[in-house]
Parts: sequence; C-alpha cells; structure tokens
Amino acid sequence: MANSELLHKQLRWVASRRATAEMEQMLSRFLEQNLAGLTDEQCQRMVSFLDHSDWDILDWLAGKPSPEGVDREPLSWILP
Repeated sequence: MANSELLHKQLRWVASRRATAEMEQMLSRFLEQNLAGLTDEQCQRMVSFLDHSDWDILDWLAGKPSPEGVDREPLSWILP
C-alpha cells in the first residue's frame, strides 16, 4: 500500500473518532470534498492538528486565538 493511501486511511480514522457530532460531520464533509487533493504533508499536518480536542478546534474555527505553536493552516482547509 502506498504511503498516500496509508495517510488517507489514518486521516479518515482520526476524523471519524471525534468527541462531538459537529466535528465528525464537518470533517467528514471536508474529507469527502478534499481528501483526494491533499498532499502527504497536508495529510500529516491534518492528523497532527486533529490531536487537539474538538472543543479547542471548534473555538479556533470560531475565531478564538490558539496557543503559540499550533499549526493553524489546517483551519483554512476545513472552513468552507
């Protein structure tokens, strides 16, 4: 199995194991529309970003500041 396929599977798995239905739906929609176009680096960054709690991610999506060192670029990929 190619590295890209493994990363896609990992990202799908991480996205489907969310604590809130809102995040799971949002990520599911995002992946349906964008997964094929993500580079391996973007997949890895998204997996790392999803290590944060749903509540933190939802706050950041709403515009609240994130702690220093958080890679916020995946937010721009998720937002419609």
